[in-house]
Amino acid sequence: MGKPTDKLLLFRDGPRRILAYQHGVLAKSTVNGVDWMDSTLAHGAMFDPGTDAEPITEEEARELYPGLVLPTA
Repeated sequence: MGKPTDKLLLFRDGPRRILAYQHGVLAKSTVNGVDWMDSTLAHGAMFDPGTDAEPITEEEARELYPGLVLPTA
């Protein structure tokens, strides 16, 4: 994907998880779409969401999780 970005990028990773990537930090949602786990391995690293992850918009993420709370940098 290249160098870290300031823009919040969202990916759907399987049926119940969202990945969020911003400022070189990857966060993974739990199944409720509210709590986020930080992936320290991704700090400052290039991010490859993998073959299972599909880019989605914030609107699509909110349809998947009506109570979605996006991580803040």
